[in-house]
Amino acid sequence: MALRGLVSNVVAVALLLATANSALGHARFIRSEPEPDAVLVESPGSVTVWFGELLEVEGSRIQVFGPDGSQTDLGDSGLLANDHKALAVGLFPGLGPGTYVVVWENVSAEDGDSSRGEFTFTICEGCEE
Repeated sequence: MALRGLVSNVVAVALLLATANSALGHARFIRSEPEPDAVLVESPGSVTVWFGELLEVEGSRIQVFGPDGSQTDLGDSGLLANDHKALAVGLFPGLGPGTYVVVWENVSAEDGDSSRGEFTFTICEGCEE
């Protein structure tokens, strides 16, 4: 009887892990610099986003939009040379105060699945760190 319960538990855990793996098949967001919802006292020079899987060059990019909706990145989005789980994009120097939207999309090199997301950061003139 105890063996039957153990087998049932092992099967249940295996099914749970299989379901979790398929749900996490995309190159999911891990972290970024600046962090989501960060309040900064000065303009960053770039935005970098790290993901949970290796990325394809084609179809993976970051764009940054300013408070007025205009694109504020340099259009040079690409994989980091030393870390193909990360994307970076340069920003125009001296961005003014306001909330900026970072939009990212990627294609996993491991399974070809694509993901998209966004987050914001704010540059606050006169704020303290």
